Amino acid sequence: MQTNFRALAAVAALALCLGTSARAEIVLEMEERDGEDVFPVKMVVGSGRLAAIDEDGDVEMIFDRGTDTIYTIDHDTRSYVRLNRENIGDLVGQVDTAMAEMRRQLEAMPPDQREAVERMMGGMGGGAAPPPREMRETGRRGEAAGIACRWHDIYEGDTQVGTACIADADAVPGGDEMVAMINAMSAIYEELMRQLADSVPMGLPANPILPMTETGGLPIRSTETRDGEDFETVLLAVREESVDPSVFQLPAGYTESGFGD
Repeated sequence: MQTNFRALAAVAALALCLGTSARAEIVLEMEERDGEDVFPVKMVVGSGRLAAIDEDGDVEMIFDRGTDTIYTIDHDTRSYVRLNRENIGDLVGQVDTAMAEMRRQLEAMPPDQREAVERMMGGMGGGAAPPPREMRETGRRGEAAGIACRWHDIYEGDTQVGTACIADADAVPGGDEMVAMINAMSAIYEELMRQLADSVPMGLPANPILPMTETGGLPIRSTETRDGEDFETVLLAVREESVDPSVFQLPAGYTESGFGD
């Protein structure tokens, strides 16, 4: 997945009392395409949790529906970041501190350097946030992994920024549970963006999850245009199989870090 939005969410798991025997969960095999580069991605969904596994087989995100908590794992630093409604304020506080330090450094720069940095960052006076995203059904039909879907165009204002083929939740194994998780993660993201709006001097990105929640289904094939290039995600297969419950647990020895650490 692309780092900037594999973000929007990654996790390592919770301290749950799980048995060690494998159990049947829903596994989604996906593929992300960035030009000629192809990245396999796996999602494991079950028991109110979701784990995202990257091309190297490492768990990079876990979402726990029971606590509405997202964990993002950094295997290089053997650490993880926890995000939920209760600690969003901590993130905003850290952003406020970072912005204050940035302003202090800018004020110490010669005027020409300060102006160049401000232009690069969109201006310390604040940039306009992009319009909310909107899904517009096209009437076209598609499919992925043998599952039928309906194509939608994704707009920000009058600008089309992508497409998504949305399947009915009940057409995808575990679909209803996945829709509930998408809705919950979208709500966390919306609250994060709302609280950050007064702290960050640049326009924040639109919630990329929200339009999917409004359709009531699941995106199983999508494209996004960034800087004139198209990035595609497609569902290859979905099945039920036995999964080691450790996929939903934090790796042993990893420590919690703060935002920006």
